[in-house]
Parts: sequence; C-alpha cells; structure tokens
Amino acid sequence: MIGGDTKLALRALSPHERMGHYRQYAITALERAEHAECEGAKATLLDIAARWDGLAQNIERRLDLLD
Repeated sequence: MIGGDTKLALRALSPHERMGHYRQYAITALERAEHAECEGAKATLLDIAARWDGLAQNIERRLDLLD
C-alpha cells in the first residue's frame, strides 16, 4: 500500500508524469515476479503489475479524450 506522503507526491505530478511512474511500478512488479520462487508471490506480483498498468491506461484514455 502506498503511504500518504507518496500519494500526495503522485497527485502533484502531471498526468503524463504519473502515467510514467505507474508504468515503472508495473515493470518493477513484473521483474520481481520473474524472480519470485513462490507461485503465490509470483501471482500476486503479476496482479500488482496489471493494476499499475491499468491505472496508467486509465490516465492515457482520459488524456486521449482531451485531444
């Protein structure tokens, strides 16, 4: 879970910057999943990666609507 300070810092970013951070978080989770020894941990990390990517896609869709 993200702490309050991190949430505030992310909200202060532009949508493009936030999208980049979310995608980087997704990549980090995928990388960790590759090295996870426990299948449960691997599944959880893949779920986390998908959720971060979903947040990034949500921002991207909203930005596309503005264009």
